[in-house]
Amino acid sequence: MRRILLAVSILPVLLLPAAAQESGTRAAPADVFDRHDGFWLRRAAEQSKPVPAVTEAASRQWKRLPGAEGPALVVKTDQGNWAKLELDWGYRRGPKGLLRVLMLVRFQTYRAGQNQQVVARGRQRMLFPGFEFDLDLGQVVPSGLGGDLRLSASGQLEPAGGAQLFPWQRSWLPETSGEEYDPLAHPEVRVRDFQGTWLLDADGRRRGRLELSVDQRGSVLGRFVSQQTGTAFDAIGKVQAATPHRLRLLIKFANSEQTFDLYLWTAGKQIMAGTTQLQGQRYGVVARRIPPSGKSVSEK
Repeated sequence: MRRILLAVSILPVLLLPAAAQESGTRAAPADVFDRHDGFWLRRAAEQSKPVPAVTEAASRQWKRLPGAEGPALVVKTDQGNWAKLELDWGYRRGPKGLLRVLMLVRFQTYRAGQNQQVVARGRQRMLFPGFEFDLDLGQVVPSGLGGDLRLSASGQLEPAGGAQLFPWQRSWLPETSGEEYDPLAHPEVRVRDFQGTWLLDADGRRRGRLELSVDQRGSVLGRFVSQQTGTAFDAIGKVQAATPHRLRLLIKFANSEQTFDLYLWTAGKQIMAGTTQLQGQRYGVVARRIPPSGKSVSEK
């Protein structure tokens, strides 16, 4: 009976989550979906594989992002931009019976190379079979006119126009709340202790914000945001198994790469220090953890 009610009145039912968000009943800090910009969406896609189609049954098996009520998807559009979507399936009554439809509960598209520049966003957009959705415009379009998503007659979501679909089941964002993970809760150094946001200073030559996320195997992904220009650059690395408090890191700048050999202080776990290689010379580096308050350790 509940399923039939959804079929007859899907529009008002699916609008309820958005109304709840606007009234402030949803906890924004826990909403991982909202915190991902184009940079982190690309990272999420790199840790997944594109799929030829998405069915409701398959998406219901995906892990949910904190703050998302439905399955989430990362899309590389036909123009190379990065988009994020939260999905829901349902029915609408048609002239020949119930019609399968897809609801884009919310979506946001970022311009490629401009990680925080939004080109389209929206909520509660319904997609019917036979039509396409252009994530670069944020509009439903006729088939063949620049769409990125297509809904088949059976209700299967398919890529269109060269777009790619990536299931999105986890976040690579650094933790922002000390309540989520506390590196001081254990005496030994663990790989996740490197995760977080750091204020990095390389011999005074390069300063900026280093945002790191670490998986259980000690693989590090993140970005370095230059203090001078505000430009973000990819950072990849590995926590050394033989020396658990050591991190080897590589930052990929526009025209060069710079390696860092960093050691996490085992007392306090709030500082990393080490050396970096630049133009054949070695220089000193220090990185101080930025706590949730936004102040660096030295500013406390």
